[in-house]
Amino acid sequence: MSRFLLLQAISLASLIPAAPVYGQQQFSRRINVDGVNRRYLVYLPVGFESSEHMPVMFHYHGGDGSPESEIQYADYRSLANQNRFIAVYPAALVDPDDCTCWNSKGP
Repeated sequence: MSRFLLLQAISLASLIPAAPVYGQQQFSRRINVDGVNRRYLVYLPVGFESSEHMPVMFHYHGGDGSPESEIQYADYRSLANQNRFIAVYPAALVDPDDCTCWNSKGP
C-alpha cells in the first residue's frame, strides 16, 4: 500500500476524537505516519452523530497552501451540510525546495 493510501486509511480511522463531538464543528488534528507528524483540518456537518456512517471527502491544497487557507478558497462546509459528508483538509509537508507540496518530485 502506498504511503498516500496508508495516510488516508489511517486518517479515516482517526478523524473523530474520543470525546463527544457535535455537528457543524471544525477542528485541527495531527497524526503520526512513519515517524512524521501530519496535520489536517476536519469539518463535521450540521447534525453529525458519531454513530452515523457518512462519506469523507479529502481536499488537497495547492503548492505552498495550507488547510486554513484552502478551507476559505474551496469551502465545502455548506455542501457537506447539504449532502452529509465529512470534509478533510490535510496539510502537505515542506519539501527540499522549501515548498509545502505533495511529494510530487518523489523521494
